[in-house]
Amino acid sequence: MQYKSCTPADIDFLYSHVSSILPGRASVTDKSFMSVPIITALNIHKDEINTIGAERFARENNQELIDFYSDESMDSRNCQTNYQTIQKVSKKFVKLNNISDEL
Repeated sequence: MQYKSCTPADIDFLYSHVSSILPGRASVTDKSFMSVPIITALNIHKDEINTIGAERFARENNQELIDFYSDESMDSRNCQTNYQTIQKVSKKFVKLNNISDEL
């Protein structure tokens, strides 16, 4: 939900679903929140919730969870123009004029 497009009723609805540790209030630790999307204000909170969920999923399904680091920063020397990218990608495809009926 984009904030500017929310009605007062939308805001009330969202506030009614804020996680809490108070008795009688909804909490992300409840079983009903195990596999649902959760909206967070900060990505660091979302990342931690996803980590906990991935660990739980792996444990429940007897799977090994493999952690890896991804550096998503870009260096301007590595940037390509759209034209350069199109040229590289187009060289990897072969144009077929017809496809056999056997396929």
